[in-house]
Amino acid sequence: MKGVHSNNSTVYYLAVLRAVLPDTVYQYHFGGDPLDIPRLSHEEMKKFYYKFYHPSNARFFTYGDLPLENHLKLIDEMILSKLDHNPQVKMISKVLDQKAWESPKEIVTKCRPDPMAPFPDKQTAASLCYLLCDIDNIYESFVLSIIGKLLTTGQNAPFYESLIRSNLGMDYAAGTEFWDFTKQTFFSVGLQGIHANDCQKVKEIILKTFEKVAEEGFPQERIDALLHSIELSLKHQPGGFGLHLLMAIQGTWNHDGDPIGVLRINDNIERFKKELSENPNFLKEKVRKYFIENTHNLYFIMTASEDYLTEYTAKENALLSEKTDNLTPEEKEKIYQQGIELRDYVDNNMDASCLPCLDVNGDISRKMVTTNLNHSQISSIPVQISPQPTNTVVYFRSFIHLAESDLPKDLKPYWPIFCELITKLGAGSRDHKQMDQEIKMRTGGLVARSHLRENIANLDEYQTGVLFYSHCLERNLEFMLNLWSDIMNHLRYDEDEHLSQIIKMMASEGTENLAHGGHSFAMIRAASTLKSSGAFRETCSGLSHIVFLKKLAEKNDINDLREKLITLGKLVFRKESMKIAINAEPSTIDNSLTHFEHFLNQLPSGGSPGINKPGESIKYPIEKDFKKEHFVFPFNTNFVAKSILTVPYDHPDHAKLRIMAALLTSKYVREEIREKGGAYGAGASINQGGILSYYSYRDPNVVRTVKVFDESLAWINSSDSFNQQSLDEAKLSVFQSVDKPITPGSQGTRQFLDGISDEVFHKYRLRLLDVTLDDVKKVAHQYLGAEVPHRYAVVGPKNDELSEDNGWKVIIDSDSIL
Repeated sequence: MKGVHSNNSTVYYLAVLRAVLPDTVYQYHFGGDPLDIPRLSHEEMKKFYYKFYHPSNARFFTYGDLPLENHLKLIDEMILSKLDHNPQVKMISKVLDQKAWESPKEIVTKCRPDPMAPFPDKQTAASLCYLLCDIDNIYESFVLSIIGKLLTTGQNAPFYESLIRSNLGMDYAAGTEFWDFTKQTFFSVGLQGIHANDCQKVKEIILKTFEKVAEEGFPQERIDALLHSIELSLKHQPGGFGLHLLMAIQGTWNHDGDPIGVLRINDNIERFKKELSENPNFLKEKVRKYFIENTHNLYFIMTASEDYLTEYTAKENALLSEKTDNLTPEEKEKIYQQGIELRDYVDNNMDASCLPCLDVNGDISRKMVTTNLNHSQISSIPVQISPQPTNTVVYFRSFIHLAESDLPKDLKPYWPIFCELITKLGAGSRDHKQMDQEIKMRTGGLVARSHLRENIANLDEYQTGVLFYSHCLERNLEFMLNLWSDIMNHLRYDEDEHLSQIIKMMASEGTENLAHGGHSFAMIRAASTLKSSGAFRETCSGLSHIVFLKKLAEKNDINDLREKLITLGKLVFRKESMKIAINAEPSTIDNSLTHFEHFLNQLPSGGSPGINKPGESIKYPIEKDFKKEHFVFPFNTNFVAKSILTVPYDHPDHAKLRIMAALLTSKYVREEIREKGGAYGAGASINQGGILSYYSYRDPNVVRTVKVFDESLAWINSSDSFNQQSLDEAKLSVFQSVDKPITPGSQGTRQFLDGISDEVFHKYRLRLLDVTLDDVKKVAHQYLGAEVPHRYAVVGPKNDELSEDNGWKVIIDSDSIL
C-alpha cells in the first residue's frame, strides 16, 4: 500500500471517504494503512477471513450466452453444497449508517510536495462534501447522479464556470463527483493546485454556486443534453459490456438494494421527465435540500508540507522499533526461518490441475474469421465501410496523416497538445462553451489524439498523424459531421483564458498519470532510444511530454502557443491526407454515405502528402552503449522497466516472443517480483513494433528487479522451469486478448488503424497456436542475450545503489528530461 500513498490525489480521495463517514466501516483504509498493516497478526487476519469470507455473504454474477443452468449447477456443486448456509454472516457484515451531523465540520491535513507541480506555492486542495441519500433509494440516487453531472461535467457546468475559471487552481480536486458505491451516497466538489491562503475563497465560491443554482436552476438544454447522453449510452455497446454491467449494479447490490432496479434506467428517466414537467422547481428544491440545508457537510483541506516526509519517516521508524526492539534472538531467528519456509512454499509449483481450464487445441478455433468490410472512395478519399448491428448508432473514425518528417522540430512537443486541444476549443460561430453544449446534445463526444502506426513488417518504418473518433444516433449524423467540419475549417484560438486553463488541466492530469502509471512512462522511456518510432512516442506520451506540459503551464505564453497551434492546423487539416471508416446499420449505410460526401466536400484542400504516400521516417541516432536512466521522484516505491529491440508483428518470431512474454509473466517475473519482491505488479509484453518490455509496478526494489529481468534467459534454460501445461496457460492468456469480442462499433479498427488484414491476423493466430517449447527457448536465446540492444528506465525515489559508478544516469531535475 506504500505505492498508493505516493499519489497525493489517492491519499486525498481516501481521506475524504474516511472523513465524511467517520463512524462507519469506511473509517478504515480498505487496502490497509502502511502504518497499521505491520500490527496485524496472523490470527487476526484468519479471524477476519472466516468471519466475512463465506458463501452466505457472496453474490454471484454471470454474463454471456452460455446456458445459465450449467453455471448454477456448478456454483451449487462446487461451493454452496459444501458449506451450510449461515445468515449471521450477512448480518454482521452489514454496513451501518453514518449518523448525520448537526453542524458542518472542517479538517485540515498534510501531504508530500510534488516536484512536478507547475506552481510550487500552489499545492493545496480543498473540497466541500455532503452526505446524501441511501444507495438503495434507487430513484433518488439516480436524480442526485444527474444533479452531480449537471453541476460539474462540461465547460458549461456551474462549478466549471465558478471554480475552474476562477484562476485560483489547476483542476477539480480528486473525487469531485457523486459517490455512489458507499452505503450512503455523497457528493464532493473542490479545487486542487490552489494557494493555501485561498482555501476560504474556494469555499465561498462553492457555497455561492449552490445558492445560484438553487435560485436559477439548470438550463433546459443542459438537462436535455445529459438525457441524450444517457439514451446514447444505452444503445452504445462498449468493450467489456458484462464488466461494465457488474460495476453498475455492485454498489447497490452489495448493500442489499435491488440490482435489477438499477438497470431500469428508462423507467427512471420517464419518472424524472414527468416530475420535472409537473414541478419546474424540482431540481432547485433538490439542490436546496441536499446542499444548502444539509448540515452534514465537511470542508476538507490538504496542503503540501516540507515536514510531511520527515514526519512520516519518523512514524515508520517508530513502528519498526516497536516491532523489532523487544524481539529476542530466538524470536528473530524464528521469523527468519518462517521467511525461508514461505519462500520455499512459493517456489514449489502448486498443482493447478484441479482447476477448470480451457483446452488450447480443442477450445480455440483455427478457422479464419472475416470482418464485414467494404472499401470505396468519396471525393477521392479512401473510405472503409462496415455494415454492423449497431443499434441505430453510427461510428466514425478518421485518420489524417502527417509524416514526422513534415513536422517542424520546434512544433513536435506541441503536436500531442494540439491533437488533444482541438475538440475543446470553439469552432465556426460557436465559442468553446457553445461547442461543448452542441457536442453533448448531438454526440457521445468528439475525440482527437495523436496516432502512431508501426509498420508490421519493417522496424524502421512508421506512420504518424491525428486520429478523430465520434459516435452518434443516426438522426444526429449530419449534426455530428457539421461539428467536425467546423473544427477542421474554422477552429478558434481566440479564447485566451480558456486555452490557458486547459493547459493547466492537462499538466495536472499528466502529473496524476505519472503517479498512477509510472511503469508505462518507464517503458516508453526505455524504448525511446531503441528505434525511431520510440523517440516520437516519448515526445507525444512519455516523460518528456509531461515535463513539457509543466513548463508550458508555468510559462503561460498564450500568444506563442496560439501561433504554434495555428501553424499545426494548417499542416494537418487537408483532406488529401485523410481516410475514414464508418460503422453503421446496413439499412442506413447509403443515407450515411450521402452525409459523409457532403462533409468531405466541405473540407479544406492542400498539398501535404497523401494517405498512401507516407513521408520519410526520421532516423534518430541509436546509442551503442546500453543505457540506464533513473528519474528521481518523491514516490514511496519504484516503476522499473527494461526494453529490448526484437522484430515486428509480421515476423515469424513475433508470435513466439509474445507467448514467451506471457510465459515469463505468469511463471517467472510475477512470482519473483510481486510474490517474493513485494511489488504491486510485474510482467513482460511485446508491442506491434517489436519492443519487448519488462516492467514492475509500485516496486520496493530496483536492483533485485533488474537482476530478475536480466536472468530471464537463465530461467528459461532451466529444464524444470516450465512445461507444456505452462505453455498452454501462456497461450490462453494471450488469446484472452487476441480473441476478445469486438463490438459492432469497433469492427474493422484493426485493419483501419494498424494495417492488419484478416489474412495477416489469421496467420498470426496460427503462429501463436503453433508455438512449441523449443520455439520459446530458441527466441529466448536469440533475443534475450546481453548483446541485443536494450535499455533500462526507473521512475522512483532517490536510491544510492543507482549511481553513475554503477552505470546509471541519475536525473533529479525533471526539467533536464527535455
